[in-house]
Amino acid sequence: MAIAAAADIRKPSGMSGAFLGVLAALRLLQLLNTFGVHLITNHRWMMLSFYTVFVAAGVLLFFRKKHLKLLALISAAIGGAFCTSALAFAVTDLAKKGYLTFLTNALPALQPKGGTWVDFFDMLWSPEAPALGLFAGSKYNPVVEGRVYSIDRMADVGLWLIFFVVGSAVQLRRLRPPAVEDESRKPLLGELPR
Repeated sequence: MAIAAAADIRKPSGMSGAFLGVLAALRLLQLLNTFGVHLITNHRWMMLSFYTVFVAAGVLLFFRKKHLKLLALISAAIGGAFCTSALAFAVTDLAKKGYLTFLTNALPALQPKGGTWVDFFDMLWSPEAPALGLFAGSKYNPVVEGRVYSIDRMADVGLWLIFFVVGSAVQLRRLRPPAVEDESRKPLLGELPR
């Protein structure tokens, strides 16, 4: 926390970086706990070190003007979630209304479970959210050690990852400074008239 205090004295944006680091650490700890990884939360020193690393990284991002790259990544993640949830919602809605007969003919036990678009968006961000989509509650979902894994959730996260990678590449490419022309190759007097 000393880094966050020093950052606040130098520039107000340092506190924003510290806050962003704490939020990222909180979310990552929630995900780790959801998947049964309790190594960090069971040890106080590991938890302190974990938060310190994230706070320091957030502060450094803002001081070195790297937060623009972080914002590009965040916008790609959020945009990818919007696109993925909208596609999942639309495909599930089409299947529920009977427009995807080729799918229901191929997989007769399929009973799509729909919801609002916000429910599909929430399914991407929260592992506790109920599974929705084409395969929700069907016998096609794999069962490993008594736990049912949703094909819809796996497909949505995979598509989200693709949108994130493509969106990040586009955003980061736009942040690059324009290429500088090599002045040594230009003639000293400019173009000669013909």
